[in-house]
Amino acid sequence: MSVTKRFLPSEAHSSESAELPALSSDVRISGSPPFSLRTWTRRQFARTSLAFLGSQAVSRLECALAADSSLVSQTIPPDLPLPRSEPSEARWLRQAVILQPWAKTQYAALVGVDRPRRLREEFGFNAIIVLPTEAHNALLDFLAAPDFHLTDAQFRNGIDAYRKEGYRLILYSSVMHCGHAPDWQNGELGRDHPEWSQRDALGNAITSFGHAAWLCGSTPAREYTLNYTLRLVQEYSPDGIMLDNNGFGHTANGWTCYCEFCQQGFRKYVLTRCGEDWIKSELHIQPHELKIPTTPGPLFALWTQWRNRVWAEINELFRLRLRTINPEILLFANTQYDLPVNTQANSLELQHEDVVFSETHETDSWYISQKMVFGQALAPGLPLWDYMGTFAETPEGVALDRLRPPELLRRIIPASLAHGARPWIVYFGFEDSESRIGLREIARHLSWLLSHRGLFAGTPNTPVATIVSLRARDLLARVGKCIGQGVIGCYPESPTPLALIPPHMGSLLKAGVPVVALRETHLSPATLNPFQIVTLETDAIMTGKEVLALVNWVRTGGFLITRPNACEYDELGRKPVRPLLPETLRLNRDLRELQKCGKGKVLIVEPERFADATLAAVRSCDVPFTLPSGIEVVCYRSPSCHIIHLLRHDAGSGPFSLRFPRWLGARAGQAAWCSPSWADSKMLEIKQDGSSLGLRFPELPEYSVITTSRDNSARTKGFAIS
Repeated sequence: MSVTKRFLPSEAHSSESAELPALSSDVRISGSPPFSLRTWTRRQFARTSLAFLGSQAVSRLECALAADSSLVSQTIPPDLPLPRSEPSEARWLRQAVILQPWAKTQYAALVGVDRPRRLREEFGFNAIIVLPTEAHNALLDFLAAPDFHLTDAQFRNGIDAYRKEGYRLILYSSVMHCGHAPDWQNGELGRDHPEWSQRDALGNAITSFGHAAWLCGSTPAREYTLNYTLRLVQEYSPDGIMLDNNGFGHTANGWTCYCEFCQQGFRKYVLTRCGEDWIKSELHIQPHELKIPTTPGPLFALWTQWRNRVWAEINELFRLRLRTINPEILLFANTQYDLPVNTQANSLELQHEDVVFSETHETDSWYISQKMVFGQALAPGLPLWDYMGTFAETPEGVALDRLRPPELLRRIIPASLAHGARPWIVYFGFEDSESRIGLREIARHLSWLLSHRGLFAGTPNTPVATIVSLRARDLLARVGKCIGQGVIGCYPESPTPLALIPPHMGSLLKAGVPVVALRETHLSPATLNPFQIVTLETDAIMTGKEVLALVNWVRTGGFLITRPNACEYDELGRKPVRPLLPETLRLNRDLRELQKCGKGKVLIVEPERFADATLAAVRSCDVPFTLPSGIEVVCYRSPSCHIIHLLRHDAGSGPFSLRFPRWLGARAGQAAWCSPSWADSKMLEIKQDGSSLGLRFPELPEYSVITTSRDNSARTKGFAIS
């Protein structure tokens, strides 16, 4: 735990892709001539003679790319393979409601009489994560709170009580601080093995959270902390292990790690991947001179990738060894995946764990929605768990004894739940009498979540996707300054060259447009097929294969909104002579009107106009729900119905109307309206509203969900761009 600060399974989307509405109409944007624009699903496309012609065009495109090294950066040797075991398919992972006692509150949670039952009945908790006895006591010594020590008997009796109430047990561990194990916390491990420490370029170590330096996963500390974790599993038989702050940290001087083990590991990686001839010709250094760089450039880009690989390999090592003891055990890590610079090196490890998990301390519910959309894209198919910062945070630090105001809790919790994230609640403020109203808000939402599981099923439903790029974050976000030590506190140069979460995503959500994010590494025909509009605002860095998938999607009918210099960098952060995506699509980068590309279209927009132009385009396609400002719509679909989550981000009140866009395929009739604000569902009438269907609400609470039948024939109607 740091006391500082998906949902797109390709198979699920692919199986229902034929049910998406077609896009066909005459099109005029910014004075462009009319033309026909229609998207085909891959299933429809394959059934026509165009499939053969399309495959031939793609084949020719692949040949052209292969012949032009300036487009596909053929000079970059392919990365080395990473082992990847299958993620856990345990059902409870997608139904978990997790409680985390920590420090003094762990004592209260484990020794309280009948506490597990009361917490389960009131809040719906069904999983708990705890520090093992010795680590808990060592942490309390560091925090100068020895009165809250636990004996091992108290600890075992406590976790047994939770297990008897049906809770799953997760144990807290770590590589970087050994899960607060005593030999790390008291500094003994650091004194015995200073060479195991994470170090910056000047040799300084990170020492926050304890008396010892953070451990580097490239050193023998990897095996040491693995053995420590294996002993915990053998001793307590948990259902899962969480590795806290799983990654590299920073000092005030910048990134780590420059220890000798990292130097050796990086040198071996570059030699194995690239070979001596490439190193000499492309990096202009002698192989024996290889060392971790301190300035940006191609070698720095290789180091960035290697740093990511270190923690992906650690996850795989831990998961495989843990499964020798318990084949059903899960492993996941706590990472701050939305940090603007990748000091932590977590871009690859997210795909090598059983859960995508992050701490969310923000209080802006709009940002939380964007973060959850982004989080669902990072490792499609894995459950998303969100550490909700429900506890108060003051300038002096975290307040372990009280909660945030209830009016804030009733907005930030739904923002996470509506986007499919399972709640992770730290046991702060539960003993505070003044926090009772806030506790009721938490209990109201979490218990409602468990009693209405059907409302959190289905697959995301929207014709709009936006591409996000972790590669670009890793290579292009130059560090401007680092404050203090640890995980957070590194800031990109100002002005930052890109945003990790595309700025226009928030504008779309606020305009009533549901959005799905796609990570650049996951672009393929299957992931792109469900969408009719794709936006690319950030400086995405794509391989030739990923660009081919996007180009094929456009040429078979997709509508791409992008920037003039999209994909202008290669995988080493270099600028090719011609940007890959515009060149492959044969775009006129100076033309700010719709350009025809095969059966699809591309709109190029300047960065400063991107949000406004994207909103204009999606409105011309009749994509947004029509509703008052301050309300967000999150859509899912099951085989028979639509599930529509409504979030009120402001403090508005009074009646309002909601109009469904045509692409949704809603039917006239009854809609069930559910909310944590009342017990039983209410019925609303879906009525014709001009040329479309709509609902009238007497008043909208902070969070509610409507379900309505699907019109599966709606895909034949299409929708217009005008």
